[in-house]
Formats: sequence, structure tokens, C-alpha cells
Amino acid sequence: MDTATPQPTESAQPTDGETNPLEVFAENLLVERGVLELDSEVVEGMKAELMERLELLSTQAMLNGLSDEDLAAFEKLVDAGATPAELQVFAQAKVPDMAQRMSEALHRFRLTYLGTAA
Repeated sequence: MDTATPQPTESAQPTDGETNPLEVFAENLLVERGVLELDSEVVEGMKAELMERLELLSTQAMLNGLSDEDLAAFEKLVDAGATPAELQVFAQAKVPDMAQRMSEALHRFRLTYLGTAA
């Protein structure tokens, strides 16, 4: 089954009417894992936990691509109360291969989550 891989050029926090690409990715993983037949509360709990893990993974991929100087500037933005969308824009400007980094991180996560990692 082909899964949609969210690109980091899309905000992890959707605006009105947008679909969160990480949420779509999480739902696809749950479908592939075959857990949708479970109780809806269990599935929602699994999805929430999965989303937390994916958001951490996304943040880690972003931070790993920043230079020490850019990381310091990023921390100042966080301290100043920048929104997730503003932080995403900053990272995209500073990490030219962000889409590739995110794609690779999500692919590794998918393999591990589904138990197909070598």
C-alpha cells in the first residue's frame, strides 16, 4: 500500500481547511497496521500517541539540519513565542534539504513502526 509522506514544506500545524500531513501519515500507518477494527477509543489513543512521536521526529529532523548559529537563532524565536508555522518557515529557509531529511526520517519511522526494518 502506498502511503502519503508529508513534506516539510507543509506546515505541521494546519490552518483552517487544511489537512495535517503528519495526521494523514499516522492514519495510513494505523490502516497498514490493521488496527482500525479495534475499539474507537483505543484507535484514537494510538493515533494520539503516534502523532506525538511523529511531531517529535519532525522537530528532531528540523533541528538536526540547523547550524549552531541557526540553532541559537531558532531558540530565540521559540523564546519570543514564535508560532509553529513561523518556526517551520525559519527551518525551511535555513535547511535546504529539509524535504529530503523529513522524507528519510518518516520512511525509517514507517519501517520501524510496521516492523519491516532490516
